[in-house]
Amino acid sequence: MQSTDIAYYTYIYAKVDEQRYQTVTSWTKCATLFGRSACGIVAQLTTSYGLLDYEQLNYLTIGACSLAAVWACFLPPVEQSIYFNKRSNPPSMGATSISIINLGDSSKNRNEKTGQPENLVSPTTGALSFGAKLRHAYSLLWSDFLQAYSNRRVVKWSLWWALATCGYIQVVHNIHLLWIHAVEAQHLPKDTKIYNGAVEAIDTLTSAVMVAGIGTLRLNWSLLGEPILAIFSLIEGLLLVAFCISYKLWVLYAARIAFGVIFHSIITIANFEVAKRIAKDSKGLIFGINSFFALLFQTILTLVVIAWLKLHITSQFIIYGAYYGVLGLLFAVMSVLTITKVVRSKNPVALWITKSYECDTMVK
Repeated sequence: MQSTDIAYYTYIYAKVDEQRYQTVTSWTKCATLFGRSACGIVAQLTTSYGLLDYEQLNYLTIGACSLAAVWACFLPPVEQSIYFNKRSNPPSMGATSISIINLGDSSKNRNEKTGQPENLVSPTTGALSFGAKLRHAYSLLWSDFLQAYSNRRVVKWSLWWALATCGYIQVVHNIHLLWIHAVEAQHLPKDTKIYNGAVEAIDTLTSAVMVAGIGTLRLNWSLLGEPILAIFSLIEGLLLVAFCISYKLWVLYAARIAFGVIFHSIITIANFEVAKRIAKDSKGLIFGINSFFALLFQTILTLVVIAWLKLHITSQFIIYGAYYGVLGLLFAVMSVLTITKVVRSKNPVALWITKSYECDTMVK
């Protein structure tokens, strides 16, 4: 799912103008959440009424994925590939990049046996050889990587993106164990139904409505982004700690829905804030790196909390709550520094703006 999300966001950003990134991000995320909501509803109803078992649900999933793959074949194509076709106006790549014009003259491209330059251009078609294209692609990847992560706002949003996604994955993968523990703690019958499908459906449906609304907001995210990240990270931490205090299932369901709505809303903001600050061609690269680090952190967190410490499920959620608390405090410090800098500059700053792409000019 992570890989297909990255591919689809990259495709969407390649097809629309930068000024519409906030809108298309919210609608793309909204469509994803509606799909997950439908999935939760179907799963809950079919299993509750005995229409399908868990194995048959897998076949339904395979069928839906196959239909989506066929549908993708009919989407309008992007004009050219990103890194393996030469750009019409290639950007300056700095001292660490490789010049396409000089690839044939570089000593690094000489054949070790003959000492002659490798044949980088096909003698029949005049096109660059595969080796030259590969080196060109590598130079563009490295250039886009440096350009993106040299922007401190990209770094800040990407940091929250990776760390918050890590915590979210860990929570949703283990929340059903907490629900089972709550059933046992209240001495409820063992056949008590846990409405995980219904909770997922309500969570994603509510999140979809919130995300659609976010697409219409024209806030100065450059100024308000860090305070929002800090406040809602702290709220998520409190919700996770609340999981361990109350064993009433309906309270746990409500807290789980609130946690999901907050995450989906803020990650949508992170998506378009990162997207509008990086090169158009590098969306997939940067989104992929952020997702990779999210999964890497989640793997490390799993090893520490479950494999090494072997904590009880309630202790695990206390750790996850503290994790989000630390994340919130980190961005609280960042927000204080940003606001202090704006106040000292004595320049007028608008909180509400008319066009989303004006954000970058409001706070430097």
